[in-house]
Amino acid sequence: MYASGNISVAVPFTETLEFVGGQRLVSERDYWVYVTAEDVEEIPNLQQKLEKIHIRTPDVTPPKFVGRWSENGTVSAVEGYAFDIVVQLDEAGPPRRQCSQHSPSPLPPPSHSVPVHTRLFRHLLVS
Repeated sequence: MYASGNISVAVPFTETLEFVGGQRLVSERDYWVYVTAEDVEEIPNLQQKLEKIHIRTPDVTPPKFVGRWSENGTVSAVEGYAFDIVVQLDEAGPPRRQCSQHSPSPLPPPSHSVPVHTRLFRHLLVS
């Protein structure tokens, strides 16, 4: 069992939001949430049917370069004004690229408010 607990519903017919966090859920997996209810009478009336809700956790892992990719990259057909670059990811996504005349210092720490490709491009321009 991953999570269990009670939700306090103080007012009938009012939507009540309950945050369920700190669980051992895994990215991109199917889970089923089972709920049932009882009222707060002297002798509680228990709901007879167990409700089942299906959820799927989102992908929260970034893609990784795989295959022939190395620290030196996989570049071929370097010509006077162009080259070919080969990338392979472990999941679908649009890799970004930026060409620079020098090797920049490491990227600044991640910021969730600025996309990584924007930070990379800004860093290359300033470095």
